[in-house]
Amino acid sequence: MFSREQWYEYLNEPSQRSLIAWLINLVIAAAIFFNMVEVLLVSVENEANSAHYSGIHVHAIFTLIFVADYLMRIWVAAEAPQEHGNSALNRRLNYVFSPMGVIDLLSFLPGLMLILVPDSAAQDFSFLKVMTTVRILKLTRYSASLSILAAVYRENFSTLFAAMIIMIIISFTAATGVYIFERVAQPEAFGSIPRSMWWALV
Repeated sequence: MFSREQWYEYLNEPSQRSLIAWLINLVIAAAIFFNMVEVLLVSVENEANSAHYSGIHVHAIFTLIFVADYLMRIWVAAEAPQEHGNSALNRRLNYVFSPMGVIDLLSFLPGLMLILVPDSAAQDFSFLKVMTTVRILKLTRYSASLSILAAVYRENFSTLFAAMIIMIIISFTAATGVYIFERVAQPEAFGSIPRSMWWALV
């Protein structure tokens, strides 16, 4: 029987040379890939009109995979380095409330809710299927390059935030300008500033 420490390494160190770690990461990556394909198919009009598509059993299996992955990560989080918390409970809470912990939770929560929704109300909650696309963010855990990008983002958050504010100001100014000059000529596109914002952002 594998120890909790070994499972922590399998789940959190995918680059290590281990067949078990490789298989775990392969299953998760494959589930994410097929989920993306599923969402693309569901977005097609004929498919979207179907409340419960033929692949519901496959969807349930993938959802259970992500549930198991989340629960396992909570369990092994007690083996996280000391700087992540003094006690096992603190380390687990640090994982649960970390960005990746939230992504792991959202990777199965919409899918689980969709499975539990009655057939009569499934169409009303079909948007939950699209929300499962958050699973693609889990791939950042398996890419060293994306991990570096995330670290750069954290270190330069204030600079990037300032750039985003400047972009919003410029976009709002452009939208206001085009609204003033084009609202009469093209009311369907520039009849309000919010409509003009789409043009400005594009």
